[in-house]
Amino acid sequence: MKKIVTLLLSICIGFSLCACKKNNKEDVMEFFNAFDKTLELDSGHFSGGVTYLVGKDSNNMQLDLSLIQKGNMELALTLDLEANGNKLEDFIHFYIKDGKTYLNYLGNTSQSMANKIGVNVKKKLNLSNPFLDFTDSELAALFNSVKKEENTYTMSIKPSSIASMLDEFGAITIDSAILVATIEKGYISYLTFELIGKQAFNTEPQKIQISFDGKLDHINSLSKVNFPSDLSTY
Repeated sequence: MKKIVTLLLSICIGFSLCACKKNNKEDVMEFFNAFDKTLELDSGHFSGGVTYLVGKDSNNMQLDLSLIQKGNMELALTLDLEANGNKLEDFIHFYIKDGKTYLNYLGNTSQSMANKIGVNVKKKLNLSNPFLDFTDSELAALFNSVKKEENTYTMSIKPSSIASMLDEFGAITIDSAILVATIEKGYISYLTFELIGKQAFNTEPQKIQISFDGKLDHINSLSKVNFPSDLSTY
């Protein structure tokens, strides 16, 4: 579950790497600095959804995450799924409280010690930054163009920049990838992402669309994580 949380947050936050006018390294770094700060936040609430369309097939994932990681970690994660109109609400509920983890998976509950799944509740989650080894020039080269209006960044990503991230989806041709992100007080608070392209299967290539919409609030001000009253029965 730690890997799931790490991956989701990295994707949801890391995709919002938008900044500046074309080749403006100063604005690019302003965004990446916000990216780094957001990964290190002490507390916050994140809600968002990812939609993946292939031809006429659609899949949607809704995520709600509350996290406090100053002192002993507290976390509440809810994940809902939908495929072609078939909803699977309350797919996963996952909690960390008092050094223990609690999982409700489709009504099946269990609990364990957090350290057994590699979570040290006295330390922050290890949300690795995949761009740490990039130079300023390499970061700027990820983008075709970006427009900044006040604290909102609209960016066109070079298709080749994200092709490697989509290897698991098979042969994909990317037509466009657009990000819109808002930075508030040095943190990424809101973002949308949309990718349009084609995916090759055994038959004719089909149109694909991957979109994300997410909001981060109560940044470093979340004082309480809400837990269900029956955790002791898990």
